[in-house]
Amino acid sequence: MRYLILFLLIQVLFCDPFYYGTKDFGELKLFGILHTKANINGNWVMLNAKFTHAQTNFKLLALQDSCVIVENTDSKNKQRLCKEKPKFIKKK
Repeated sequence: MRYLILFLLIQVLFCDPFYYGTKDFGELKLFGILHTKANINGNWVMLNAKFTHAQTNFKLLALQDSCVIVENTDSKNKQRLCKEKPKFIKKK
């Protein structure tokens, strides 16, 4: 019984609570926001950090209530990404 409780506790601590569906993302998608980081396409990105998507470099500029602002570092274009709906619920 102790091992089962330990196993379940480890699963809760280290699992990702967001449901991504398929991992084949053609565009940037926002899954969640926590304090100073955002989950973009299944990866946690810190505020003011740079990340790459589809061989393009981006920077996370700002966090808002349910949106983030990212900037294409090559062209300096800014883009607003917003959460569509909770992703921890699987589609039927």
